[in-house]
Amino acid sequence: MAIHSRDKGEDCAQWTKLGCQIPFQPRAVLAENGSIRPVGFTSVAREHPMQAVTLGSTYAGDRLDVAPLTTESHTNVGVLERKTVSILLFFNCKAQRLSGLPVSLNNMSAPPTEPPVAPPVEPEPHIPVGHDDPTSDYEDDFQSDTTSLASSVTRYRLENGRQYHAYKDGAYWGPNDELQNDQLDISHHMFTILLDNKLFLAPIPSNPQRVLDVGTGTGIWALDFADEFPSAEVIGTDLSPIQPLFVSPNCRFEIDDACSEWTYGLNTFDFIHLRAMYGSVADWPALYIEVFKHLKPGGWIEQLEMSIEFKSDDGTVTNDHVFSVWSRTFLEAGEKFGKTFRIADLAREYIVGAGFDKVVERKFKLPVGGWSSDPRYKELGRWNLLHCERGIEGWAMALLTRVMEWDYAEVQAFLAWMRTGFRNRRTHAYYNVTVVYGQKPLGNEAM
Repeated sequence: MAIHSRDKGEDCAQWTKLGCQIPFQPRAVLAENGSIRPVGFTSVAREHPMQAVTLGSTYAGDRLDVAPLTTESHTNVGVLERKTVSILLFFNCKAQRLSGLPVSLNNMSAPPTEPPVAPPVEPEPHIPVGHDDPTSDYEDDFQSDTTSLASSVTRYRLENGRQYHAYKDGAYWGPNDELQNDQLDISHHMFTILLDNKLFLAPIPSNPQRVLDVGTGTGIWALDFADEFPSAEVIGTDLSPIQPLFVSPNCRFEIDDACSEWTYGLNTFDFIHLRAMYGSVADWPALYIEVFKHLKPGGWIEQLEMSIEFKSDDGTVTNDHVFSVWSRTFLEAGEKFGKTFRIADLAREYIVGAGFDKVVERKFKLPVGGWSSDPRYKELGRWNLLHCERGIEGWAMALLTRVMEWDYAEVQAFLAWMRTGFRNRRTHAYYNVTVVYGQKPLGNEAM
């Protein structure tokens, strides 16, 4: 049987058992009449933007194929209240693991030792907490040989039900399937709201000529930038060929590894943009030096990164909260993988070290869920909840199975635990988003 958690306004305290097996459908959303509609998130958001936020784009991650549990008292589960959801968290696990955490988590009482960093910039002020309401929150010269879409680039592999890139296999832990691509597009919208409907903060010139978007993902930032600046030639690079084929004439995409030697001419870009590259780069100082060399004198770098450390201003995210366990787990996974998840804290120091001037760091608080009384934070929180629900399995699956050596059932159990945290409006969680930008000094040409 399949157990789906669905939020239906005032009925959100109930977990509804569907009587028949629903095929795995990443596009399934809950209509207002309670039916399941297999449609794309994008179309729902376009037709009913607030409904898309309220109902959520997908609950495929909540679909638990529950094998009979090995304890007599917990078989044949029907309609469940939230307080009993922990019973289901450890489906397909051994009976002794029904005590609260996967075995792999039991010894994670303290964060790993971390290198010292520069004093942090103070983020935005306290986020006001709002009162609960009945509305749910779920809801040519520069032509590179990297443009070749040979079979080695377009291949992909399937692992634990998710699709991953085959080019530079294993270099990046995130899937490149449609489910994760929707999450990337949702995050783009969320970040644009966070930056006051801007694509960037750096004071670049009004007519940039050449722009590079490193780790472009679906290419949505590059496409929006190309539309806003028709004078610019915009290039987006990524390991996965997931960008649209039909694009603006001033935008193109290349399959490339930013951590390899760059093939562009030196001193050629006016602006180089990076976003959400955490856990993707083994040698950040070397990457920033590449950026520096390929910017024109006077050109700008800008990077936006999320922290993976959940916080609260009122103590609702405690040391043993699932969000804290998540943070410690992924900090450890990043160190084992050799690609840190702490780049949001390190970027400013590294960018200054690469030779950039006029370096500015700004930190923003991004709530998880619509718990704030402030309308802007509430909107951001709802989009972020959708972003987290959509992306969490993809963020976790490869890292936890490949690097941390968890089995599939342990990962799904952990994700189910995380989802209960996401939907608990009594937890006033947020994490920081850091934007760093800086300028290559005039008269400083790379040779």
